[in-house]
Formats: sequence, structure tokens, C-alpha cells
Amino acid sequence: MDELVRVQDEIRQGNFVSAETILDTILDRPDEITSHLLFDLTNAYEELFRATNRYEDLIRISRQCVERARHLPEMDTQIHSAHALIVVAGAEIALGRKDAAARNIDAAQRFLVSTPVENSPLYRSKIPPPFGGDGLQFEPTG
Repeated sequence: MDELVRVQDEIRQGNFVSAETILDTILDRPDEITSHLLFDLTNAYEELFRATNRYEDLIRISRQCVERARHLPEMDTQIHSAHALIVVAGAEIALGRKDAAARNIDAAQRFLVSTPVENSPLYRSKIPPPFGGDGLQFEPTG
């Protein structure tokens, strides 16, 4: 986990290449990745690519993170898939593609509705409860 702290420091200092190198090293490790580390890794990539306005790269890497989740229990894989779709939706909004963002949010919601996520340790530790208890909320702007 020290590597992710270092990544945050590198991003704050504007050392984006160094931050990306660290993240890529973690993602490309041959050993299995834990659910918590994968969630944190996806968030760190999101922070990096938003800081550098590299939204297409964020979309690509979010999908790679989902591929790394394939060895995890099905429930965690579905949660990571939904999380990636939410990250991608944010990138789509930044790129002005609100219709694509809405489709990704809808798909993420279907993943979460079809999975008893409240039983997942990842859900309990990382994802706040949905707004108003009605699942994900998406209101297109403008």
C-alpha cells in the first residue's frame, strides 16, 4: 500500500510519469491482486488521468482493471465491473459524451442490482450506501 501513497505524492507534485509508472508496475504484476488493492488502484488511475485530462486512457485502464478482477469471487468481479463503468461514465461526461455516460451508469446499476453487494467485504469497506436507498443516481446536466 506504500506504493499508492507514493503515487498520490507524485501526483500532488506533478510527477505524472512517475505516478503512472508505479501504477502500471502494480497492475502488471504477475501475482494475483486483491479486491481492495484493485479498487484503490482504479481510483489512483482515475486521480492521475483526471489531473492530466487523459480520459480516453482512463477508459482503457478501467477496462484493464476489470480484466484483473476476473480471478476474484464473482461478487467482487461484478462490483469491480460496476465501479469501472462508473469511472468510465465520469470520463465520458468529461469528454462531452453524456449519452454514453448514461448508458454506463445504467449498466453499472444493473450489475449492482443483480448482486447482493451488501454481503461483499469490498462494498462494506469502500462504497458508500446509495443516495436515498434507490440505487445509483444519475442526473444529466445541461
